[in-house]
Amino acid sequence: MYRRHVYSEASRVTSAFVAKKQEVARRSGARFGSVAFVTGSLDPVSDRGAFLALFDPPPVPILVLCGNATPPRSKAEMAVLAEQPGIDLRWVRGSLGLHEEWAETIANPIARFVSASPAEPAGRQQRAAP
Repeated sequence: MYRRHVYSEASRVTSAFVAKKQEVARRSGARFGSVAFVTGSLDPVSDRGAFLALFDPPPVPILVLCGNATPPRSKAEMAVLAEQPGIDLRWVRGSLGLHEEWAETIANPIARFVSASPAEPAGRQQRAAP
């Protein structure tokens, strides 16, 4: 799974890497989300229309970083976001795990986006923390 869909460079998925991931997943009280991720059980919506409705209109400025090596079906779902107003979608190095595999590459664009975004969108009030 990591070699085919999550990491863009399969050589990064070593025996030591897998052992480290398994150690985390096997800790007392740990949750293993891969099955839920693969089956779509983590998805809060059932179709593309419902997904896009979450961004109509975008509640705040949104930056979406998508990996160039993302599997085709996931890539197509991400690409439709580029058509939505108020969404800054950028294609970067990586796949579905780009935040883990290429953290140093995506940190700068995220920091620039956050520092350039207004602290509070016009006409919106901050929500109290739950």
